[in-house]
Amino acid sequence: QAFARLLPAGRHLIWPGLEQLRGTIATVGQSAQAVTAVQSRGGLSLKVEWSVSYSLEPERLPATKQSQLALKLATKSGLILRKYATNGLRHIAGDLSLDELSQPGSHARLERELRQQLRTQLTDLGFNISKVMIGQIQLPANVLAALEAAHEKELQAEQEARTLARLHEVISQFSEADMQRLMELERIHKLGQNGVALLYPAAASATGLDSVANWPRPATRLPTPHLS
Repeated sequence: QAFARLLPAGRHLIWPGLEQLRGTIATVGQSAQAVTAVQSRGGLSLKVEWSVSYSLEPERLPATKQSQLALKLATKSGLILRKYATNGLRHIAGDLSLDELSQPGSHARLERELRQQLRTQLTDLGFNISKVMIGQIQLPANVLAALEAAHEKELQAEQEARTLARLHEVISQFSEADMQRLMELERIHKLGQNGVALLYPAAASATGLDSVANWPRPATRLPTPHLS
């Protein structure tokens, strides 16, 4: 049977025997969602969760396309939207690198570009796209592990840089005499590591090395010849 006409919302007269109601196009809000496999610019495979909120406005259909699309809108609107959203998402992701897809703000970028593309392609097909949401971007396990390792190294490098800066700040407050003492301690430490034993009198650590020269020495006794 050939398509006759598209009726707007309301009450209408249908000619019995000449016309038959084949379907009703719901104009309330609807949604479609899926997980789409995409490839980044470098050829890396990812999975992207998405959802699109939309409503149907059949009055937007051009008269030349009503016969082709009216019944499809009534029965297959979700399928049509998923097809366009999947193709659009793959096209957008294919122009982006892995870094661009995994950095902060990538979700908003995908949402913005996909929404714009769907509105451009589907408005004349009777779709009113109200909202696009991008969910989880699933990376391969090996790539995710590599990114986590790189992040850990970055955090470690930042911590080491802060520690080194603090050390430089402390050292900058040392006097020349302090630096000489540190160098001497380092020399002694290295000698100890090489197996050289360094023994200091206990009193030297308390009174200083100069006091060693003043320590009492035992008297020297010389034998005297026996005179008969």
